[in-house]
Amino acid sequence: MVLQNVVTVTFNARLLFVVLFYIYPLKFLFTFLVKVFFGLGSLSGLIQRGQMGSLMIIYPIGFIAIFSIFCLLYYHAFKKREELELDELEIFFTKAGIHAHIIYVGIGILSMLIIVLFGSKSSPIAGFSYALIGPAHGIYWAFMNKKYKAIKKQMALGTGKEE
Repeated sequence: MVLQNVVTVTFNARLLFVVLFYIYPLKFLFTFLVKVFFGLGSLSGLIQRGQMGSLMIIYPIGFIAIFSIFCLLYYHAFKKREELELDELEIFFTKAGIHAHIIYVGIGILSMLIIVLFGSKSSPIAGFSYALIGPAHGIYWAFMNKKYKAIKKQMALGTGKEE
């Protein structure tokens, strides 16, 4: 198979490493922060106020790493589109996958920049910046839906099918 090669295996190994050794432990941090936010726990004794900025730098690094790897996997598939014999619609979704993951990376970078530029006191804002994922993807996919429909219509005309 075309995508069973060294590049794909390397990206998958990196993804596995990031998830197992970097992100999974941060799941506990996220759970803890949600409990604190909803008043079900407190910061005292576990995390000092000064450490929040550092934690909010560490989290987006893993976030960016994961979605960068997904982006690179999609890009690798896009480069192999001729070998994979992708049709126009499959190429569209491959490109859309690249762009969608770039949105995730951008939001991770935004979160990190908020901490770097405004200090650890801006940790809550940096955390809430991830709420931009929904609206950003909503706008992106609404725009891409128009292109999708145009491609489907063009493909239907090319095959003589009516939609």
